[in-house]
Amino acid sequence: MSTVKGVSGLVLLPAKDYEWELKGKHTLAVPVTGKISDLVSAHDLAVGHGVPGDDEFTVMDGDFFSLWELVRVLFATAQYPALEGNECFNVVALEQIVNAKGENIILVHGEIISSLGE
Repeated sequence: MSTVKGVSGLVLLPAKDYEWELKGKHTLAVPVTGKISDLVSAHDLAVGHGVPGDDEFTVMDGDFFSLWELVRVLFATAQYPALEGNECFNVVALEQIVNAKGENIILVHGEIISSLGE
């Protein structure tokens, strides 16, 4: 089996009961298409680090939703949640809208939850 280093997209856990503490609910807004370089200019990445992949991105194309692109855009817009070791961001809904500026946006509705043990 090969190994890869990076941040995962959607992760499914073993099907069993877990105990979680709700830390907060959040809605993240990301553009459907664009250029990573246009998004990163609003903040600085650590020296020597970048957002992997092509400069142009498409989070949703017709009926196809790309989790890989979503994660890249969350990093590029500095919206990727700051999580502790026992926390995760639980995505509960995805919503495609047109904002007041006429831009196609994906709203990522979710919650930060913390594991209270196994």
